[in-house]
Amino acid sequence: MSWKEEYRQKLVTAEEAVGVVKSGDKVSFGGGTEPRTLAKALAARKDELAGVKLNMALPTRDFGWLQPGWESSFALQLTMPGPVAYKAIRDKRCDLEVGFIIPSIGAEDTDVLLCQVTPPDEHGYCSFGPARLNQKEMVRDAKTVVATSVGGGDIEDLKFINNNPIVELYSIDYVDNPLVIAKHDNMVAINQALSVDLGGQIASESIGFHTWSAAGGQPAFSAGACLSKGGRNITVLRSTAKQGTISCIVPAFEPGTIVTVPRTMADIIVTEYGVARLRGKTQRQRAEELIAIAHPYFSGWLKDEARRLY
Repeated sequence: MSWKEEYRQKLVTAEEAVGVVKSGDKVSFGGGTEPRTLAKALAARKDELAGVKLNMALPTRDFGWLQPGWESSFALQLTMPGPVAYKAIRDKRCDLEVGFIIPSIGAEDTDVLLCQVTPPDEHGYCSFGPARLNQKEMVRDAKTVVATSVGGGDIEDLKFINNNPIVELYSIDYVDNPLVIAKHDNMVAINQALSVDLGGQIASESIGFHTWSAAGGQPAFSAGACLSKGGRNITVLRSTAKQGTISCIVPAFEPGTIVTVPRTMADIIVTEYGVARLRGKTQRQRAEELIAIAHPYFSGWLKDEARRLY
């Protein structure tokens, strides 16, 4: 049988494809954007399914299962929350995976994997398009794989990448490995934060118990840059939030705030008011550096708190 004949035999409608999902199954989405046709078809089965565990990285749109009343059909587990899922997280209608410094790969306990691939080339091979991440390992491990054609993919970029020996795509457990990152001399990591306290702790995931994001690759790249010969770890953030009503440089974090990067890896902090260099500084010196790049409206309050704390 030629690959074209085998390919034609496997073509089914989206509704037929998601028919393999049973109540109680764990369904994972491949890295990158959700395969929308398959997601819509699965959501349409809401009333006939119960206890399906949905595991996805970063939801980009709500197919219904982020709304109240869907919990008995679909239980969501997210890697990165994203704006579309904020309300569901705050209402405790979905769960968040706590990432490890080296991301986990594969899908050993997945019953059905929904993913996107390119149409076959002239030799019958498909690729994952621009979203390599951990999809190859997930396809390898999942019990059943359902794939649809990748969309969106900029075509000029894909043409440049195709069969180009200067471009290499690796899995996320390699790209986000601090030991690999540290092998690059003069590595500079630039990450964004929600808040930094006067001791240099960096919060990029939550303010108090309000979750806004996940750690992603920030701990790995922060550690890798710190271990790199000549490397620097740069964290950027606005000096204020909520239209200037609160300071993002704070004396101490609210209870429940997740520390994404510990103060021992804090290096360079940047706001629109300047650059704070924390590496090798004492607690008092760090506080002075950070107050200098805070919004002037809050500097007096921060100085008073720094005197009290340090």
